[in-house]
Amino acid sequence: MSDAPIDDPRKAAISRLKAKRQLRTSAATFVILSVFFTAIWALGGRGYFWPAWPMAAFALALGFQWWAAYKTKPITEADIQREMGNDS
Repeated sequence: MSDAPIDDPRKAAISRLKAKRQLRTSAATFVILSVFFTAIWALGGRGYFWPAWPMAAFALALGFQWWAAYKTKPITEADIQREMGNDS
């Protein structure tokens, strides 16, 4: 997620909305690729379920993307002042 200027709440909100939209796109891509890899595995005689590896890696990446889109709080002016040591 790109860092929007702290001074502009509208730009920060737009940035968060874009991150959430990108997460939905990534989740749809994950499902499509998972089905594709599983179909290749099934048509290839089955055996060791190798699609689990790319699926697990993609799921981990989706988890990080979800965290960034839904759990990361925007930086506030109070955060900036606290970091600068101006707690008053």
